[in-house]
Amino acid sequence: MRQRGFTLLELLIGVVVLAIFTIIAIPVFSSAINCDEPDSRPGPLMRAKISQVISELVMINLKATRFETNNRRFPDSIEELGLDSDAATDAWGQPYVFTDLTELDGVGKARKDHNLHPVNKYFDVYSVGPDGETATPFTSTGGKDDLVMADDGNYFGFACHYNGSGKNK
Repeated sequence: MRQRGFTLLELLIGVVVLAIFTIIAIPVFSSAINCDEPDSRPGPLMRAKISQVISELVMINLKATRFETNNRRFPDSIEELGLDSDAATDAWGQPYVFTDLTELDGVGKARKDHNLHPVNKYFDVYSVGPDGETATPFTSTGGKDDLVMADDGNYFGFACHYNGSGKNK
């Protein structure tokens, strides 16, 4: 009677082939955006996370605007908008940053474009991006990959792609 199954050599070959495919596929599907290379494109998994964060930023912008209409002031924090914990964190598990600019003395904490001018008049809301680091100027190393709202809700996207006109570069 003949036994059926795989030999140890066949199993090892299968594992090696699977490992090679995995090594090739992971960087292709999950690669982040590189703001220093204008032609770089994120992988499909990263694009999905970016789309999710942008849609959540739009939703937060709408809720903050509605809050201001009802209360004649902007919320002090993102928690005041009544978001559940999932909606208050981005796709990388970091909390969204919300800053009421109408209550600030000066523009120190406001997000700034490449000319160091504030990008919003009333409030800033943004994700610190895949690296979890941020800085107020869009051109800084920590702030380039942040997903931001600018032009008071006319631009949503990467800080490094913002050109001051509400459109991508």
